[in-house]
Amino acid sequence: MAISLLKGGSVSLSKASPNLKNIQVILGWETNKNSGADFDLDVSLFLLGQGGKVINDDHFIFYNNRNSPCGAVVHQGDNRTGTEGEEILINLEKISSKVSKVVFSVSIHEAKERNQNFGQINNAYISIVNQEGNKEIARYELNKDASEHTRVNFGELYKEKSSWEFKAIGEGFEGGLFDFCKQYGVSV
Repeated sequence: MAISLLKGGSVSLSKASPNLKNIQVILGWETNKNSGADFDLDVSLFLLGQGGKVINDDHFIFYNNRNSPCGAVVHQGDNRTGTEGEEILINLEKISSKVSKVVFSVSIHEAKERNQNFGQINNAYISIVNQEGNKEIARYELNKDASEHTRVNFGELYKEKSSWEFKAIGEGFEGGLFDFCKQYGVSV
């Protein structure tokens, strides 16, 4: 049974699933059908170095740059329908030693122009799945704390000594993907 995390909670993935090598990260949601407008949510990953910034622009993974330089992180593509979510495959053994943290974020494309926010999104979650056996290890369901925001950091993957850890963040912000890029040092 998967570990259900609360905002700010963390789990040792290595302890929960010994010999863990490959994970699938699923960020999912349902849009409010009564809003009248299409939603386009974008999942982005920021592979950060010790200083809390991307190592270089190639360590910003999104719909137009789907593979990390080390080949460990592969974004499975943009879901433009606004429903179901997006998937990322990660080989934990191949992540560059320069990467201290992987941040999983979601932004609503053209949120301001469409007058959209996460209050119009239902059942948003991030799930960590062991690819071997397709077993869910941990899940964090976003609560309504971020309902007025247009971009959200869902969680972080990081290595603590020899153990891979996942922390549920659930922190909302105003702005869009451009603002995440500035926050994490991507040249835009």
